[in-house]
Amino acid sequence: MTDRRELVAVVLAAVALCALVFGRVLLDPFGVFTGEDGVDAWGTQWFYWLVGRRVLAGEPFAHTDLLFHPWGKAVYEHTGGNVLDALVALPTRYALGPVAGYNAFVALVLASNVGAAWLLCRDLGFRSGAALLGGLVASFNPTVLGELEGGRPTQALLAFALLAIRELIRTRTVKGFGPSLRGAFLLALAGLTYWFSAIFVVLVLTPWILADLVESRSGRHAARVVGVLVGALVLVLPLAWPMLTGLGEGAVGGLLDVELWTATTWSPLTVEGWAIGVEAVQLPTGQLVVHRLVDGELVATPIRRAIAWMELPLLGAGLLLAPPRLRLRLAVTLGVAVVLMTGPELAFGVTDPIYVGMSKVLSPLQRLWWPARAAFLGHLVVGIAAAAAWHRVPAAFRLPGVVAVIALISAELAVARLVPLSATPAEVPSLYRCLAGREGPLLEVPLVGVPERLHWQAVHERPVFGGMIDDNPVFAPAEHTAFRLENGFVRALDDLGSGRPARPVDAADVDAVRALGFEWIIVDLEPIEGGDRAHRALRQYLAGVAGEPAYDDGRMLAYSLEGSGLSCP
Repeated sequence: MTDRRELVAVVLAAVALCALVFGRVLLDPFGVFTGEDGVDAWGTQWFYWLVGRRVLAGEPFAHTDLLFHPWGKAVYEHTGGNVLDALVALPTRYALGPVAGYNAFVALVLASNVGAAWLLCRDLGFRSGAALLGGLVASFNPTVLGELEGGRPTQALLAFALLAIRELIRTRTVKGFGPSLRGAFLLALAGLTYWFSAIFVVLVLTPWILADLVESRSGRHAARVVGVLVGALVLVLPLAWPMLTGLGEGAVGGLLDVELWTATTWSPLTVEGWAIGVEAVQLPTGQLVVHRLVDGELVATPIRRAIAWMELPLLGAGLLLAPPRLRLRLAVTLGVAVVLMTGPELAFGVTDPIYVGMSKVLSPLQRLWWPARAAFLGHLVVGIAAAAAWHRVPAAFRLPGVVAVIALISAELAVARLVPLSATPAEVPSLYRCLAGREGPLLEVPLVGVPERLHWQAVHERPVFGGMIDDNPVFAPAEHTAFRLENGFVRALDDLGSGRPARPVDAADVDAVRALGFEWIIVDLEPIEGGDRAHRALRQYLAGVAGEPAYDDGRMLAYSLEGSGLSCP
C-alpha cells in the first residue's frame, strides 16, 4: 500500500470514528448540546454566553452581578482567568447559533487535537498515515471524550499544549529562536485555556528536554528551551501573578490541606475543613475514580475507564519498535504522566510519596482536585507509540490493521458509554422566553440543584439570586450564603423547594428581599421532591405572600411581590 492510499484509509477511518462519536448530535445539531446534562455542561453554556456578551459590550470579565445578585460573582477567581476557549468558540456560536455553534466548536476541538498530534508525530519521523493514526489515538480516548461528555471543552482543547510540546522538542533540531518564540506563545495559550494543561506539559516534558540537553551539550539549545519557558511566563504573568500571590496568601479557597499529608497517608480535606472529591486514575485497573471520605474512611468510587485496554498493546508494540532514543524518552515521559494522573494514591490504597512531595512544594497542585486530567499526556505517549509501531507495519497489513485498531477502540469507548457522546436538549421553558427583555432580577425556586437555569439565563438575560453550585461556599459569595441562611423568607423558599415544611412568613423578611430589588419569584415544580403535596404547600405559602401566580403553565410559576401582571403567550 502506498503512503497516499494508507493516509486516505486512515482519514476515512477518522471520518467513521467522528460519525460514531457525534451520531446522536448529528440527528439534531440545532436542538441538542453535545454532552451530558450536568452542572459543568450548563456552566459552560452560561460562561460562553457571558464572554460573548462582554466582548460585544466591550466590558471586562472580572466580575458579574448576573449570578448571586446583588453581590455578584468574581468570575476571574472562579475560572482562574481561563477564557480563551470561550473566545475561540465565539465565531462558530455567532455563525450557527449557541447550540449548533457549540457543537461545531466541539468538533473543531477534536479536529485540532488530531492535527496537532499528527504534526508532532510527523516531526518525529513517521509517515503521514502512521502519524495520523497516532493523532487519532492521542485524541479519541477516555480522557478527552470524557471531558467533552461532561461538557468541559476547556480541558479537552489540547491543541495549544500539543503544539507547544512540538516546539519544545524542535528547539534541538531547528536552528534559531523560531521554535522558542512559537513555543512560548503556544505554551502561554495552553495556560490561558487551562492552567494545569501548561503545568502538566512542563512537568511531564522536563525529563525529555533534560535528556535532549545532555545529548546536545549545546548552550544555544539550552537558551532556546529557557526562552520557551521564560517567554510563556512573561506572556501570562499579568493573569498568573494575582493567582500565585493569592495562593501564597491563602486567598484562594479550596486548597487541599497538604500539611496533613505524609509519605504514607493523605486526605481529600481542604484547609477550610471541607471534604471534597479528588478525581484520579487508579492502577492497575485503569479506572477513573473519585476519592472521598465516607464515615471517616478514604473510599475510591469508580466512574468509568480512564485507560482503554486497546492502548496497552499499542503502547507495548510502539515501545518495542520505536528507535532506542525515542523509546527511552517515551518511557520516562509516561512515568511522569502516571505519577501526575494517579494523584496522591498510586494504586489500591498505596500513597504516592512523589506526588505528595510535589504538592507540598508546588502550590498550584494544592488546588488540583482532578489529577486525572494529566492523563492526556499519557494518551499522547500511546499515540506516538502507535505511530512508531505503525511506521514499521508491512504495507500489506496496513489497511486491515487500521480498520481493526479503530474498530476496537470504538467498541471499547462504546462500552465505556463515551461513543456516541450524549445529546442534551437545549430547550428553554416558555416563561423564561417571556421574561426576556424585561428588567429586574429573579429569585428562583428551588434555590439550588437546577443547573440548567444557567443556560436559561442566556435567554432571559436577567440577574438571578442563585448561581453555579449555589450551596458550596467555595463558589458562592459569603454575603449570599449569609443572607440565604438568615433571611426567614428565603430560608422558607429553600425548605419548600426541597419538599420540606416551612415556617410562617415574616413580613420584614419579605421586605428585605424586596429591598434587594427582587420582585419576581419563579418556581420550577419539576425538580421539587414530594409531588403534589409539596407543590400544594408551596403554592399555599406563596399565595399568602404574593397572591395568585401571574403565570402558571403547570410546571413553571411566576409570583410578583409587587402584584404586577405578566402577559405571556
